[in-house]
Amino acid sequence: MRWRHPVVGEIPPDVFINLAETQQMIVPLTHHLLALIASDAAVLKRILPRGVKLGLNISPAHLQADSFRDDMLRFAAALPADHFHVVLEVTERAMIDKEKSMANFA
Repeated sequence: MRWRHPVVGEIPPDVFINLAETQQMIVPLTHHLLALIASDAAVLKRILPRGVKLGLNISPAHLQADSFRDDMLRFAAALPADHFHVVLEVTERAMIDKEKSMANFA
């Protein structure tokens, strides 16, 4: 996701992601991004080859959220079956509670 401000111009992801994390808005922002991708999935399927990598940066805050597992299952269900190779990349902004994070993958 890129943010183009009408006055300032392009805001780098490390700036707005940091702001979203400090304001505890990163999970809602990620929900919005997932919804946008899901709504564009049919168009993306037509223009991108099968097996294309769809990389998503996930904040440790979202990884540890109780909703994470259901969020990812809902997102996967909204995508065309067997078309995208979804790769979750955990951002390195904070230490991760490994036990909580791993429980969300179970």
